[in-house]
Amino acid sequence: MSRRMLVKVAVAVVALLGAFVAFRQAAHKAQAAALEKLAFEKAEKRRKVQSGELVLTDAAEIANMFGGFIPAHLRTPEIRAEMEVPCTFDPASEAADVPPSAPCRHWDGENHRVDCDIDRQAVSWEPGLVGTMGERKDCTRATFGHKDSIWPKRHVGPRVPADRFPKTTVVTALIDIGRHNRPRCRYLELMLPLLRVNSSIVMHIEPWAFEFVTAARAHYGLTAQTAVRVVRSWEEVPFSKLLPRMREAVDEHYFKHAAGGWQNGFLDHSYAEYDWINHAKVGFVKRAALENPFGSDYFFWLDAGYGRYQTFTQQICPCLATDPDKVTLFTHSPPASEEFVNGEWKVRVAHRHPKHSVQMYFSGSWITGPHYGTMHGGFWGGGKAGVLRYHDVYEKMMSLMLLAGIVDDDQPVQELTQDLVTDLFQVLGFDAKACMLEGLPREYT
Repeated sequence: MSRRMLVKVAVAVVALLGAFVAFRQAAHKAQAAALEKLAFEKAEKRRKVQSGELVLTDAAEIANMFGGFIPAHLRTPEIRAEMEVPCTFDPASEAADVPPSAPCRHWDGENHRVDCDIDRQAVSWEPGLVGTMGERKDCTRATFGHKDSIWPKRHVGPRVPADRFPKTTVVTALIDIGRHNRPRCRYLELMLPLLRVNSSIVMHIEPWAFEFVTAARAHYGLTAQTAVRVVRSWEEVPFSKLLPRMREAVDEHYFKHAAGGWQNGFLDHSYAEYDWINHAKVGFVKRAALENPFGSDYFFWLDAGYGRYQTFTQQICPCLATDPDKVTLFTHSPPASEEFVNGEWKVRVAHRHPKHSVQMYFSGSWITGPHYGTMHGGFWGGGKAGVLRYHDVYEKMMSLMLLAGIVDDDQPVQELTQDLVTDLFQVLGFDAKACMLEGLPREYT
């Protein structure tokens, strides 16, 4: 082939590539324009519904505008009848016949480990659980320091005596913010596995849930381990003063998220109440730690609806791997690595997406994504010193976010606070969570 022919072929290839690039760019622009048009129409419709200019009666249509939630002022009598009627606890029901979880047994001083019966129980699975059965792992504390141990190191702090079993208070809350697919009765049903847990529990609940919760704990013989704090107004919920500003920020950026295809999450950026109630967790745990009605050493948050994942076979035993001065978090991604340096264990921040950093988040990834969802917001905690310090750091991060007009849920804040105050956290994987929470190992897919 002559040189002239080669030049012609090269020019043709370049022209074709140019045409292809131009076509792709035009297609992307057309797609973006169509998405922006739909986003504008949805944002405008949402604005009219909120202001009362447009009245909708279809619950699903309203929920679609607010991330699956229906604000209280938009609920018709028919919607209220569907969503706001709670159930009563029925001791004769099949669920009520399930016995309470087994208690943690003792602190084994000889081997310096906790015996929660975890290593002696056969692995069993309840139908309908999320996840796949993994390899049997040794959950005992004696495996600390071993190569294959799921525990990074052994935590026996001076504030937790080694001559008695460390006490744990579980903290939870049930506040109706209007989730359409989970009416009040459904939430109470999902809460039953937690109500059977043989642990001290501080519960912040609204009046409609009081009878069910107290009746269930009494049925299982756990009244003495139950402290109920009735929330009669949202003003009593932590960070309630921030809610008006959070609503403004959600409305301000709703179009941007919609036009971008909700790449950092739809639920998190379309309904401020959802984000607010997730942030309130750290406030509820702080209150429990300061009040400490059961004289506990550790305070762990557990979502009231966590029972939708599994039933608990053991008492919750977070003391297996908790530092009194730290907060223990769990991650879906590979957990934090640890190195033994100069006689001390040094923890590194958990491996996360490279864009998940304070700088990238505030520079725009809170809109463009990827979604900050590697941390597990449903179960976390630590000693009193750790959770109180965590509350202060968390509150400061929330204030910074609101100053920037950013509203998000609790998982990004968990990630960002790790970057700022690394020494406050211990980040473990889901195998460790399974041993501490469920009493059995599990590998999630």
